Amino acid sequence: MIGPTCSGKTSAAEIISEKLTIPLCSIDEVRFSYYEEIGYEKEVQDEIKKRDGFSGVYQYWKPFEAHTVLRVVQDYENHVIDFCGGHSVYENEK
Repeated sequence: MIGPTCSGKTSAAEIISEKLTIPLCSIDEVRFSYYEEIGYEKEVQDEIKKRDGFSGVYQYWKPFEAHTVLRVVQDYENHVIDFCGGHSVYENEK
């Protein structure tokens, strides 16, 4: 399930998972363990938030989000996957 924040992805994913009897993986529930695989540090995030606010944190998360999407798709084969709103957004500055 991919879509904007607060669009009902989790609710729809839960219904689909139940109806099809397929396990559900919500990226929100597993993301930080994947972030840590490639160097995420909460302390760094907290410093960025103090200095640059949420927009800075949003940029800090991007490489970790891309990594997480790849890993979740590998690790949760045959699951309904509920992407967080941010995990499906990658801006191109061109």
